[in-house]
Amino acid sequence: MGYTHYFRGQNVTITPELVTDINNIIVGAMARGISIRNGLGEGEPIVNETEVILNGDASEDEDYETFSFTSGETTGGLASFCKTARKPYDAVVGAILLRLHETIPGFEFSSDGSFEEDSDWGKAKSLYLQVFGEEARTFEN
Repeated sequence: MGYTHYFRGQNVTITPELVTDINNIIVGAMARGISIRNGLGEGEPIVNETEVILNGDASEDEDYETFSFTSGETTGGLASFCKTARKPYDAVVGAILLRLHETIPGFEFSSDGSFEEDSDWGKAKSLYLQVFGEEARTFEN
């Protein structure tokens, strides 16, 4: 099945503040040498108050599956997911999921990866700390 992150939430609204947060995560990742592109792994990522669509860089073979969600979307059960194959953009997907969990009541996610220190989530947690100056809450796998 592959390394996967699962997420759900009721009426997730992409606020201007959330757009800024996600763009700051992308800038922080780029400072670390991680290329973030649109859903096809080309061009610029799409981050606005309507939708978020991103992937790794296809030209560098760092893309895998598109991470996306839409404002007002109700994901229901654990039906929404993104496989990242542990490619570099996984840190961005993880940091965004952490931010959504921190700022949107009822937003939940789980992952095939471990949240322990020096684990699959280490780079996402480090990126989150770099961007927001605080550690994200933990979650139960």
